[in-house]
Amino acid sequence: MPRRRLVLLLLVAGVLVMALLPAVALARGGSGVGGFSLGGEGGGSGGGAGKGFIIYIALRLLIDLVLFGHGVGALIAVGLVLAAWIYFYGGRWIGDWFTAQRRRGPAQRREARRRERRVALAAAEAADADGAFDPERVRAAAQELFVDVQSAWDRGDVATLRTLIAPRLLGEWERRLDELSRRGLCNHVELTGPPKVQFVGIGVGARATGPGEGPDRVVVRIDARLRDWIVDARGREHNERGAATKTVRMREYWTLVRTPVNPAGSGPADPQASLDAEFDLSLHSNSGPAREWMLASIEQGAEGAYQLEAKLVQTGWADADALRDQALVEQAQAEAAPLGSDLSLGELTDTTVAIETDARARALDLSLADGRFAPDVLEVAARRAVAAWAQAIDGETRPLLSLASPAASDEMLHPAGPRSRLVVRGPRIERITVVSLDAKATPPIMAVDVKITGRRYLQDRATASIVAGSDIHAVTFTERWTFSLSDAPDNPWQISAVTSPALAR
Repeated sequence: MPRRRLVLLLLVAGVLVMALLPAVALARGGSGVGGFSLGGEGGGSGGGAGKGFIIYIALRLLIDLVLFGHGVGALIAVGLVLAAWIYFYGGRWIGDWFTAQRRRGPAQRREARRRERRVALAAAEAADADGAFDPERVRAAAQELFVDVQSAWDRGDVATLRTLIAPRLLGEWERRLDELSRRGLCNHVELTGPPKVQFVGIGVGARATGPGEGPDRVVVRIDARLRDWIVDARGREHNERGAATKTVRMREYWTLVRTPVNPAGSGPADPQASLDAEFDLSLHSNSGPAREWMLASIEQGAEGAYQLEAKLVQTGWADADALRDQALVEQAQAEAAPLGSDLSLGELTDTTVAIETDARARALDLSLADGRFAPDVLEVAARRAVAAWAQAIDGETRPLLSLASPAASDEMLHPAGPRSRLVVRGPRIERITVVSLDAKATPPIMAVDVKITGRRYLQDRATASIVAGSDIHAVTFTERWTFSLSDAPDNPWQISAVTSPALAR
């Protein structure tokens, strides 16, 4: 075969391989239609012809360069293709590849096994007081829950899902089921074998927003193979976008919350009533069998990998960080003695401060008269807010509402309106900086920059598709939160305004 023709074939094959690489599987109940390519369904197809024309011109130029440029032209064409690939995809792909090797395959399995051994020791201590935390019992409950959730999703059985899923997440799933129904679609999932479940996280009474106990939580890593496809109104079947077959492999982290039990042995309570009051309880009754755990949150393999390094809380007193923060706030409240009527907080500072170092220094000065102004107390409020924000994505919103005004909470969760939601996974605080202070305001306010690293993306609530940002790449971003002083004993600083950086589209 002439060298020129061989180079041409390799070039075309490379372009086709790049174009046909399959997408990462997102198969499972609750996935919506975002991962499927449904020709002729819905909108979003505009501009395809223009892109196709540009691709045709580019390919034609490369082919002409190979055919008429002799050996040098072929080398130039190959070089251009490689340069374009590196420019548009290569750098990010190489970085993703190295990151992924630590989070998939043998490397992640080893990490998950090490984590599971640590969790088993912590769970043994918790199980002494409550057998529900026994590792074998947790794994069996999670496996049963996983199978039942997939089966209920396959049937579109909302009544059963209400007995399996906590209200916040259930609300998102109902939106996706409604969208499927509106478009005349049915999403089917079918397990090809039993899932593998690893017990990788435990939080007994863990609550990051202040004193008092929160719902018990466990985290499991699920590895399963299943068949996932959509049937449209004409009876045509569609695989996931880029998938050659219906069979896919999924790896997910499931956070389960403890189902409340009524006192005096009267049986299981309505879990929806205890877990979150923002849904109509008449629509979320628990008519199914009693269960110890309900599904509260799902994270895909990459975005949930931080769970392998998360803090373990095996007893209500094991969270040393939360206890230290609580003690710091209580001490500040004890030092919040009212000033004399002839002196106001504003008189202790010259003016509104807008310089970072001065703002912190003035806050320290004010803390001598009122301990709540100590920067450490404000940092506690910021840390609690970040934890409550991440929890409110799928779980309870009440912890966030105890730290932020309704308007600020809505901006944090739905900055683009109610049809979408901002998802933040595994946020890690890098730095907290006091940038301004106005002690003369009523109430006094401080603005804080919170530098955070984590996965952050905007998701369409009806289809589960990602509108902006990425669930694969961890990014560092800075939130500016304005805190107002309040009379709340547990959280004296409340977020009253939010300014967030834009998401890349």
